[in-house]
Amino acid sequence: EFINQYLTEMCDIIEQYGGTIDKFEGDAIVAFFGAPLYYEDHGLRAVMACIDQQHKLIELRQRWSQEGAIPPPLDDLRQRWAAQGRSFCHVRMGVATGPMIVGNMGSQSRTDYTMMGDTVNLAARFESGQKIYGTGIVINDQIYAQVKDLVEARKLDVIQVMGKEEPVIAYEVLDRRGALSPAKERVLDLYNQGMKAYEAFQFTEARNLFKQALEIDPEDGPSTLYADRCEEYAATP
Repeated sequence: EFINQYLTEMCDIIEQYGGTIDKFEGDAIVAFFGAPLYYEDHGLRAVMACIDQQHKLIELRQRWSQEGAIPPPLDDLRQRWAAQGRSFCHVRMGVATGPMIVGNMGSQSRTDYTMMGDTVNLAARFESGQKIYGTGIVINDQIYAQVKDLVEARKLDVIQVMGKEEPVIAYEVLDRRGALSPAKERVLDLYNQGMKAYEAFQFTEARNLFKQALEIDPEDGPSTLYADRCEEYAATP
């Protein structure tokens, strides 16, 4: 019942933006935008759906914190995680745009209207790969080029995807443009300064900037990761 409630809320948002629900894999949703009806702004629709889903999750967590809202074993887990500073029902979303094959696929007796291709695999890698960053929404550079003026985002990393020779630039989407709090804006500014220093191999300066970001938001996963990397690279250049 709990999973069905979650999936219903998330799928309603996807469909509001014209997305097509492909399938469910356990508690995961696979969806695409731009087929069977094509949208020029399919990338933007996908990103805005993800942002709205993350906002809805905040609302759902508040609802689930009410007494009797979720089964006792889940409530015990929620309270245990809260004591550890962890979010209950944190959801990772990977989004990629690019060439893919979409259509009816299957056997002579059964077919699914679905998709396949490297772009689909990339979105799945973005979803699972966020565990080390503690982020919620990651997109590829093609989507970033479409939405960068409409959202608050930052370069997350250069990722080597298995089976591909060229690395992929991943960006984290934080919220709509102008929707961040002053504290979050300051964290984003310090992080971007830190990334510039990091990419120039100025690891001590970069670490200090990431540490300043963490003084404002100790739970900023990317800043934590890069502060640790800088410490390691400064010690073993």
